[in-house]
Amino acid sequence: MNLRRDWLDGREDVPPHHVVDHYKHPALYGPWFQARQTAAPQVDRFLSVWKSVGTPVGPGADGPLCVVYEEVSEGLDGSEWSRYWLLTDEWHMGHAHCVENLAALVHVAQQAGVLVTIGKELRARDLMRLHRGHALVPELLQRTRGGWYPTDLVDPPPQNDSPWRQAMWQGAQRLLADSSVGMPVAPAEAAADAGTQAGQ
Repeated sequence: MNLRRDWLDGREDVPPHHVVDHYKHPALYGPWFQARQTAAPQVDRFLSVWKSVGTPVGPGADGPLCVVYEEVSEGLDGSEWSRYWLLTDEWHMGHAHCVENLAALVHVAQQAGVLVTIGKELRARDLMRLHRGHALVPELLQRTRGGWYPTDLVDPPPQNDSPWRQAMWQGAQRLLADSSVGMPVAPAEAAADAGTQAGQ
């Protein structure tokens, strides 16, 4: 599951999952995705966005927001096993800047060839447990529901578009265009994620 070695060793002040958060600088997810592709070229890659059950994707949105990056590999016996990273750190659906960052992250993932899956819903208290390092992704996956489309923040069907969505996407584009986000991520960062963490 790509759990942190120090968490497995008993440290209580660190989360179990590796967190890669580029809030306000979403373009930096691009080099990170590229580094992960180089480090593990044979895996299938997915991006999953989790929000609170029942909160709208639009005006009036509320509750925690979590983005999970998953790499799926095939084991020697033909079974599949997954490794997870959290790409957000206490983002909130009710905060417009977080939604702008989310739209930018979805766009960057698509450009990097990462499949953005159908969005999931989970109880807010479980999302907060995940944020605070008190729960694991596989544990909570069993409780999620699906049925919304994070990619609609970037390119929705015309009938699903709205002034709110357009404003969020314009904000995302400004974040991506900001020259300050063009700084390259350290080449070893993504590879080190795997090297310093435990496997399943």
